[in-house]
Amino acid sequence: MRNWYTSQELAGLPGLPGSVPGIRKLAGRLEWECRKRAASKAVEYPFAWRVNAPAVTITYAVAGRAAAGDPLASWGNKSLECRLSQMKPAESILLFGYGDD
Repeated sequence: MRNWYTSQELAGLPGLPGSVPGIRKLAGRLEWECRKRAASKAVEYPFAWRVNAPAVTITYAVAGRAAAGDPLASWGNKSLECRLSQMKPAESILLFGYGDD
């Protein structure tokens, strides 16, 4: 699996702009990591994938499974982030979006 892709290779993929200038504009606005391709003027971007999760996930304590000192309720998706980070390919970057991010 390749790790880096040019704007031309990314243009038109699902969820991305259909043109090279559109990719460059999006990459600049979102401050994507990038590098110059060796022996070329092309800019490359690393392989990344994004998981969109609800803005608020409430986890309630359950009698018999919660330990002393555990919160009665917690908000967020730390367990989701931890599990997916363990499962992702090593050469990829995992991004999380919450709510309308």
